[in-house]
Amino acid sequence: MTASILAAAAYLLILFCYFFTLLLCLEWFFHALPGAGLNPLRRTLFLAVFPLLSFSERYFSIDHGRFHSRGLLLAVLLMVLGRYAAPWLVLASYGLRG
Repeated sequence: MTASILAAAAYLLILFCYFFTLLLCLEWFFHALPGAGLNPLRRTLFLAVFPLLSFSERYFSIDHGRFHSRGLLLAVLLMVLGRYAAPWLVLASYGLRG
């Protein structure tokens, strides 16, 4: 029972990592596009990922000329965690099944 819960939690972690990676990449992409017509979409995406962006600004901020990372490094980190780290939790749960 515990192993199934751990495996389900690991799958949810993978899903959340990929979902927030997508949101952070979309927010960065639409933030870089010009035009006032996209402001409602920008505002919605910004409000959806604001806690992640503030964390990213504090720990993963890179400014180089006109390039500002604005969550891209955190998106890469979440993608790596979802792709390589979280599946190990699923594999570890198989050992608990007995």
